Amino acid sequence: MLFLGPIVFIFLLDFRTAPVITGLSDVISFTTRTGTQQGVRSHVLRVETHRELAAWVKSIVTCTYEACTETGQVSCPCAWQDEQCELVLQLDKGISLIGHDGQIRWQYPFEAIRATGDDGNRFLWIDFGPPSDELVRFAYAI
Repeated sequence: MLFLGPIVFIFLLDFRTAPVITGLSDVISFTTRTGTQQGVRSHVLRVETHRELAAWVKSIVTCTYEACTETGQVSCPCAWQDEQCELVLQLDKGISLIGHDGQIRWQYPFEAIRATGDDGNRFLWIDFGPPSDELVRFAYAI
């Protein structure tokens, strides 16, 4: 999770249906994670029906896409292989890493991202799928 703009970087992590008491209706909940200036915040939200869950997911995806469209590009300082860099996300070009000298270290379209993760505090990793199969790890500049 990057600390760039709360609406731009919000992830719908998962949802679950679990019976509270046997025979009663299930509880449907979903979790979001949002990057803020104070760190990553997680929120668990409960809905009554699967239709409400679908409406929430659709709204989150739509609003996030609209925010990205309006913003166009976001960037943040980071450390990569002991070098101070800038991680740049552009809606039309994908994700790239710019070194302190202004040179592009690497660039990938968003479609190349196979998985991402973070420690909820300072580190981010991105797994770019084939053909490179590169696993990139960053430290946030705080």
